[in-house]
Amino acid sequence: MVKNKPASCSEYDNTDMSYTISPLYNTDKELKEVEYDLAELGCPVVWSYEDAFLPEIWITDNNVPIRRVDLDFSIREVNNRHDYNFTETIEDVGCVVAPQTWGQLGDTWGPDTYQSCFSYTGNSDDLEAIPRRIKKLQYEILNSTSANKITFSKHQANYTFENNCSRSCCIVLPAVHQVCRLDPRCPEFV
Repeated sequence: MVKNKPASCSEYDNTDMSYTISPLYNTDKELKEVEYDLAELGCPVVWSYEDAFLPEIWITDNNVPIRRVDLDFSIREVNNRHDYNFTETIEDVGCVVAPQTWGQLGDTWGPDTYQSCFSYTGNSDDLEAIPRRIKKLQYEILNSTSANKITFSKHQANYTFENNCSRSCCIVLPAVHQVCRLDPRCPEFV
């Protein structure tokens, strides 16, 4: 479950809505019409672009939050928006090997494929220094206890993020944890 999502969508008349994403802000480079399904996704969280954003993922019991998940996870925007950033770089967080990304692993990224960038895996490629151009890239992994957050561009926008979860069961990145019945999508209106 994503905590702090509004329970009522009265400002949207509790109906589905649509919005447009400019070609300037999505990787498809085309005008994109998006249907927003309130029944499926729930009420969006309204967020100011002036504030950095860090989603909180919670373990629940019958929709009652029990404990915040304090492990690594990553999110991506489902409509291919690219007008947001992460606050930390690979160098900022101190990776010793290049970290994994959605772009690199796509839908195969999960607990079975996750490798932390903070320790060597034994692979001979790990021993090569991370190239300077890679160190300056954004670090895409989030954790409720880290400084890494998301910042948004300074224009009104609608984002729908999903984490590296299936629709019914969220799998946080370390392979030792599996947390079911989490809301894998977190809609944000900035």
